[in-house]
Amino acid sequence: MVGQSIIGLMFQQSGSAVGCLASSWVLASASFGITSIYIDEAGTTAPVVGFGPGFWIWYLSIVTGFLSAIVLFFVPRKLPTEAISLTEGDFLR
Repeated sequence: MVGQSIIGLMFQQSGSAVGCLASSWVLASASFGITSIYIDEAGTTAPVVGFGPGFWIWYLSIVTGFLSAIVLFFVPRKLPTEAISLTEGDFLR
């Protein structure tokens, strides 16, 4: 979903990006409810005692993407008022 939202932001489809990143944020927030993890194939579990820096970088990347999509959703798009002409000699000034 995060990949779809990045593509949506590239093509100025911030509405769909907000939706994808909001659902990604909800799914990522479900990670806080995990109390134990499987550590081998026999079904042995170990308690989750904390989250490391990799988890926080992953989680904050989703939050940052969501906030940037919200900002881009509310910022008005300014289109150029006049065409840019690159006639001969203009780029040398």
